[in-house]
Amino acid sequence: MPILLALLAVISLDFDPHPTKEMLMAENPDINAVLKQVAKAPPLPPPAGNMVRVTNGNEFADAVKNAAPKTTILLADGTYAVPKDVVLKQNDVTIRSESGNRDAVILDGDPNQLGSILSIHGAHNAFIADVTFFGGAYYGVRVYGDGDVQNFKAYNVKFHNIPVRGLKGTTAIYSWDNYSAPKNPPDVIEKVRPHNGEVRYCLFLSDKRKTNRNDGFDGDYISGIDMQYIAGWTFADNAFIGLRGFNGGGRGAIFIWVGCTNITVERNVFINCDRSICFGNPSYKGVAVDGGAIRDNLMVVGVNMGIEACGAHNIDVYNNRICAMNLSYPYTVTFYQGSDGSKFHHNIVCGHVAVIDQMENHDNHVGVFEGAFADPSVADLSLTPKGIDLFGDWRFKK
Repeated sequence: MPILLALLAVISLDFDPHPTKEMLMAENPDINAVLKQVAKAPPLPPPAGNMVRVTNGNEFADAVKNAAPKTTILLADGTYAVPKDVVLKQNDVTIRSESGNRDAVILDGDPNQLGSILSIHGAHNAFIADVTFFGGAYYGVRVYGDGDVQNFKAYNVKFHNIPVRGLKGTTAIYSWDNYSAPKNPPDVIEKVRPHNGEVRYCLFLSDKRKTNRNDGFDGDYISGIDMQYIAGWTFADNAFIGLRGFNGGGRGAIFIWVGCTNITVERNVFINCDRSICFGNPSYKGVAVDGGAIRDNLMVVGVNMGIEACGAHNIDVYNNRICAMNLSYPYTVTFYQGSDGSKFHHNIVCGHVAVIDQMENHDNHVGVFEGAFADPSVADLSLTPKGIDLFGDWRFKK
């Protein structure tokens, strides 16, 4: 059976809000094979300056709470039972494994404690590298949108089986994400919202489809990254594997919305996720994202969408390769509810595209291209000789 047809056979071709048995039982592909499609993180230089070494969850929590500026918290290999309410508030703090092996340092969240494994509020230049956030009840890392969290960086971090969001950015309107608090005025929002963050070489992984249906959305409230009010952020060279809701309606593996500006999503790999990239959401009627680019990504789309742009303005979308697993679903790529100034060009889409008439839409290859990609089952969307014959020199070169 051809590779694409074999992949399509894993999931029912009739989109149904209630998953088939095959959908529920679908397993993730070979993780190591998928990771070959994304760049490997260059090793960091050895730590220098003020260093605090920790070996267990309580020591980790104390080190975060008491960190002085320009401190590096070094975690020895092991599993850390992280207590509730670990909040980083100090500037210029680095959290990283001493070995550089993210699989060897596991920050294990308590599934009975709502909240996040680590929260960041009021800290500039926070840097997290070479560790794994595992489990918990809600978030892996939470960045408070009202908290003046500037220049945050996650580097070679693994977010594994986080039930709601691996990385969550909250609203900038209300203090500490408390919707009963007074609203911040616009000038305060602009000052305190997170600017210039980076998420690079990270892995967002769920081993199986979400089965807990008591999340307020019948089991579909799951995503890898969910950010609001961010400005000038980059998400690059990451992998997203198996982020699936109970009904096939999981949120975008990268979900950017509510007042974000100048966002770059590039060179990421997505496979076995319900949705890949969402700029906006139909529940939000304002401008979700204004300015940015979605480029050079590889997407093997699950039962829903590869790119959903809703209230996304001035977004340049190009050089993406997208292969839909569910060809009966009508929107592999869709732009709607306001896409002023956005452009969709020089992409290959095995599936369906629906964009609004007034936006640029040209030089794309859209259809069912059996045999054009090397091995979609592990997100290898490099072109076969047949694909080269079909598409030629399709990429956009600035």
